[in-house]
Amino acid sequence: MLITFIGLFIWVLLPGNKKRFDEAAQAPFADAEEDDKELVEETHSRRVEK
Repeated sequence: MLITFIGLFIWVLLPGNKKRFDEAAQAPFADAEEDDKELVEETHSRRVEK
C-alpha cells in the first residue's frame, strides 16, 4: 500500500498532469458561471417584456 501511495503521489505531481488537474478543479465553477449567465439573460428578458 505504501508503494501505491508513493506512486499516486508522484503521478499527481508530474508536470504533464497539471493542466488536466487544474481543469478538473475548476469544473464545478464553470457550471456555476453558466447558470449565472442564464439567470442574467432571463432577468433581462423579463424586464424587456414589461
